[in-house]
Amino acid sequence: MPIKLTDLIARVPAEVEARVRRIRDQVRPIVQEALRAECRLVLRTPEETEQKRPGAHVPVEVEPGYPVVLQHIAFPDDFERIMLLGRYRALLEQARNGASGLVRLRDELMQRSEPGRWVSATASDLQSVSNWSAALLKVLDQHDPLKTVLSVSQDFLGVYEYDAKGLFVDEMAVNRATIRLYWGVIGLVSEWLGCEVEDLAIVVLIHELAHAYTQNGADIEGRRWAALSFAKAETALKEGLAQYYTDRCYAVWSDATALLSKFSWTCYRGKPSPIEPTCRGSKIHRLRPFAAPCWKCGDGTKVNCPISTYA
Repeated sequence: MPIKLTDLIARVPAEVEARVRRIRDQVRPIVQEALRAECRLVLRTPEETEQKRPGAHVPVEVEPGYPVVLQHIAFPDDFERIMLLGRYRALLEQARNGASGLVRLRDELMQRSEPGRWVSATASDLQSVSNWSAALLKVLDQHDPLKTVLSVSQDFLGVYEYDAKGLFVDEMAVNRATIRLYWGVIGLVSEWLGCEVEDLAIVVLIHELAHAYTQNGADIEGRRWAALSFAKAETALKEGLAQYYTDRCYAVWSDATALLSKFSWTCYRGKPSPIEPTCRGSKIHRLRPFAAPCWKCGDGTKVNCPISTYA
């Protein structure tokens, strides 16, 4: 009987929730400061502060659920064996490549004097190890659960939800929005990736906050990306912006390289991004439907960039 992904999520230890919540509480202020520095946008403008208006308030909820898109994903009966192979992937790759190399070494030794002194394995023994390893890797590649989950075209570790009703077409308007971090999914995927829950939670938090800033963040003139326009924008544009700022902001952690090598940003880097540098490193000002100056350097012009037709 196939094993449902949702059943696996339900088995994630409850203590993972507390770990994700701790990351949210401790890291969010640092992330938001980094995002403000990178994208030159603010959730609350000086004018809103002076007038005691709330600005764009985006709560971050840690929830046990999962996106609807994951409901129908299932794995074959031999899932446990597939997961076992996954833990040995690196060794299987070494065995496949190494055994093939040893066959060549054996052939060269056999052409020299006293081969019996140096060769104790037959070519078929070595080749069988290489073939067996290759066969297991093929099975793993065909049924790798992480590969299956990463094929989902939507964010599934967390989500940025916003109100995109027809009312919110004004560039100066603030719309309701919420970020949801799915601790069960984060716990399961971190196990598959072989990284700490905290490391993956940080990446997800940055990515979803990047969505919040690119949509609900205001520039120096108080303009925001109207929710209705944001909803109609190409996914590649919205995800490209979030990917870029996730990459930039995650660098503030000293162990970024260690996780990047494991994570490879696969969960968020599946689509091409039409982003080119502008505004002294800040890119959003030419990619939103308008291009007002940024808070920090005043660069930018009020002309539509051709790429902003996505919105």
